[in-house]
Amino acid sequence: MPVYNVSFSQYAAQLVLNYFKGTATPTAPTALYVALLTGTSTDSDTGGGFTEFTGYSGTNRPTITFGTVAVAGTGTLAAAQRITSSNAPTFTITTAGPTIISGIAITTAQPHATALNYTAGNVIWYGELTQNPPPTQTATTVSVVATDTLTFTAGNITIDLY
Repeated sequence: MPVYNVSFSQYAAQLVLNYFKGTATPTAPTALYVALLTGTSTDSDTGGGFTEFTGYSGTNRPTITFGTVAVAGTGTLAAAQRITSSNAPTFTITTAGPTIISGIAITTAQPHATALNYTAGNVIWYGELTQNPPPTQTATTVSVVATDTLTFTAGNITIDLY
């Protein structure tokens, strides 16, 4: 199940804007992790909006890696700069369920005991599960129950910046 057009969180947007404003130089994260989200996710000023599903084996979010930045599209000024996942983050579901998974968040915090919000968990990007690549993508969900394995195959998480 692919995830396209993932949105910057407010945390990440502030890092970028402060960098270009010359008031801060962010440190690159040593690793990135995937969190499963339920419901509609938003990155609000108050830090709410991310509801993480933690009913999977282990106490840590799985690691995600990305390939080289590439041009998506024709290479014109309107083309996106893109990174695509290069590994396959996997979740083994342990909660009886069913639970509806609607999206993911990419975060710098590995333990899923760390809350995902504006001030903790350092959500970098978040987005809905989708069925098709742009421009025809449509939101989708997946229902999971105990013993299910949910895997995002390499290449199925794409982040575009325009």
